[in-house]
Amino acid sequence: MNFTIFFILYIYYYIKIVLTKNIDVAIKLTELYEKRKLYSKGLRVLTRFRKKHTLDENELYRIDFRTAYFFMLLGDIDSAISRFEDLFNKVNEGTLPSQYLLINLIELYNRNKDFNKAKEIIQKYLAIPVGINDECLLFNSGNTYLGLKKYNTALDYYSQAVQLVPSFKDEIYFNMGLCKYHLHDYSNSLNLFNESLKLSDRKEKKAEIHYAIGIVYKEWNDKDSALNHFHEADKLGYEKAKEALNPFE
Repeated sequence: MNFTIFFILYIYYYIKIVLTKNIDVAIKLTELYEKRKLYSKGLRVLTRFRKKHTLDENELYRIDFRTAYFFMLLGDIDSAISRFEDLFNKVNEGTLPSQYLLINLIELYNRNKDFNKAKEIIQKYLAIPVGINDECLLFNSGNTYLGLKKYNTALDYYSQAVQLVPSFKDEIYFNMGLCKYHLHDYSNSLNLFNESLKLSDRKEKKAEIHYAIGIVYKEWNDKDSALNHFHEADKLGYEKAKEALNPFE
């Protein structure tokens, strides 16, 4: 979206909010800011709208959820967790929380390395039907068990997620490769890392994968192959690669 279109839409939504005080318009404006990565501005819209208008329970949930999400986008993990937990704690016993609430809260706990909290939610709610975003919940659940070093359980979740053909298949294969590596199944680990490398189109991820492949070859004492992949990781800017190259120099 170019700046002219953005500016026209911004003026349109801003005037409409003032005239109608409509929550849908406020949400649309925050989506516009999200596309431009103007997360602080989106957060300001949500905060002001909440203060200025009397909202019903459903509207409060929508604003508070969006607010937590914008804190997540800003990298303020503690604030995001606090707000998502408030929403989670308001869910009535016996009522299923929103799939998006579960996905975001589990991901945040994983980022914070609070894997046991994530595990509690997974064990209680994973059986719910989560529709098209099921792969996200399965992937985040796998990440939880990877963090807990429960590699076989993590593989179960990743295997289910990858069958749904998600757009982040490279991430799943990579994490499956990590699980196999920690289980000392180096052959399958290498296969999975190579699958991830084929699918990934991001420089940072490719660097990480080359480094991981180098580590596998190092375990096999295949120094030439390990060196080649460490060099590739280094060329792509992966910091750990320099340290890995030192013994070879």
